Amino acid sequence: TRSYGNGIKMNLWLKTSIEGYEVSSCGKVRSIPRYSLRKDTGTLVFQKGTILIQVEDKNGYMRVCLCYQGKQTTHKVHRLIAQTFIPNPENLPQVNHIDGVKNNNSKDNLEWVNNSDNQLHAIKLGLAKIKKGNEHGCFTGAVQAFDKEGNLKYTMSGNLEMKQFGFDYRLVSACLVGKRKSHNGHTFKKLTKEIK
Repeated sequence: TRSYGNGIKMNLWLKTSIEGYEVSSCGKVRSIPRYSLRKDTGTLVFQKGTILIQVEDKNGYMRVCLCYQGKQTTHKVHRLIAQTFIPNPENLPQVNHIDGVKNNNSKDNLEWVNNSDNQLHAIKLGLAKIKKGNEHGCFTGAVQAFDKEGNLKYTMSGNLEMKQFGFDYRLVSACLVGKRKSHNGHTFKKLTKEIK
């Protein structure tokens, strides 16, 4: 984007790595003017370059459909812009929206980041929250709950299922590691060590 004395910013267009397409510094994608061969008549026809329609996906990111050598592929706009305009010498894997707005794909609003920095940025802007307690999904092991007589009462998998049976996963965990003897009148046994 080039700024002029009157405050007007000029769009800069650059070719993408996908032949036949350009992206702009303000986040647009267009096809390049070209000649193509008509299948029905076999004649060359001039096609004007057109700005492509962007569609929002289920995660809020803008996507475009590009065609190369007869094959259509879908691409995230912010990645096309970053790959074209923003150097990535450290080979970072993700593109972050600096202002947190996923449809603001101006090159000045994008940066290459690692996953950790991307997550921390989302939390800082309030776009994501740190899950605590029963919301946290890291406890995935199956656990058996036994009553005072030693009878098996429940087999639970994960925090949400524990909550449904009236247990706090933190207190269940404390029982499993020997910090507590029981919780809500039950003792517990872990069936698997798998924690993701």
